Amino acid sequence: LSQEQRRTAIATHRAMPLARAVREIRGYLPGEVIRARLCHHGEDLVYVLTVLARDGKVTRTTVNAASGAIVEAQ
Repeated sequence: LSQEQRRTAIATHRAMPLARAVREIRGYLPGEVIRARLCHHGEDLVYVLTVLARDGKVTRTTVNAASGAIVEAQ
């Protein structure tokens, strides 16, 4: 999504702010978020977060942008 589309999605509550999405996954995937994108996933919006764990493992996680629920982790 473009920057304007991201702003609109957050302003209209279709997506939570990125900082909140990151907090939602901290308990599930501790580490540093090194990349984040807000994308379409069917009818929903999702954050695709790339997380670097302390042990060096990189995980890509898809989080529902409205609810914060983890959709997929790989």
